[in-house]
Amino acid sequence: MATDLDKIARAALSLPEWAIVNWPGGVGRRLREAYWRKRLGRMGVGCAIDVGVIIVNPQHVFLGDHVWIDNYVHLIAGPPGAPERITIKENPAFRGRIGEIHVGSNTHIAPHCVVQGHGGVSIGRDTGVASHSVIYSLSHHYRKPGQPAGFDGVYEHVMKFTPMAPVDQQALIAAPAVLEDATALGLGSIVLPGATVGRYTWIGVGSVVQGTVEPGVIAAGNPLKILKQRFGEPITDGR
Repeated sequence: MATDLDKIARAALSLPEWAIVNWPGGVGRRLREAYWRKRLGRMGVGCAIDVGVIIVNPQHVFLGDHVWIDNYVHLIAGPPGAPERITIKENPAFRGRIGEIHVGSNTHIAPHCVVQGHGGVSIGRDTGVASHSVIYSLSHHYRKPGQPAGFDGVYEHVMKFTPMAPVDQQALIAAPAVLEDATALGLGSIVLPGATVGRYTWIGVGSVVQGTVEPGVIAAGNPLKILKQRFGEPITDGR
């Protein structure tokens, strides 16, 4: 009975946050602005966080000025647990720390997006992330580093794609994902760990982004292909 009471007590403590997260209209926006300003790592001026937004480990989330986090976006931050089963790969374009989510000024993350920042995510200023897109910086892998490629017939040696499996049967890779300034991520697109989208580049609807996409292009598809240069010629390093 004590365990059940503890669960009820914890649920009751979360009720005020639930009410703030889901309160509609202008009053709800003002409540969320005040609430998240105290909890986020940083929240600039003029930010809007809409109904149903879930922010996990908000102290690791940093928003610039005039950022709009739209309805039912899910931001998952914080360093990953169980580091013994995670291989961490660097991304030179990322300037934060592992587990952090950085969103630049004047950026909009549209409804029903998921940004999973366990490996680190940076979304530049003046950027748009369209509805139902996902940005991931950590994922399961089919084998551990150094594990032979062959199958030895032992079920327990096969890596599982579920966090519910025993720790020694899981292998994960974390790598920061970066959208640089003035980029666009089309509806329902997927950005995988370690990916970088160069500044001014637009990614088409339903695309899968891996590796580095050069700046100033239109790209789309799975596998992703560069369709054309946005400005008629490649962008130089001058900013």
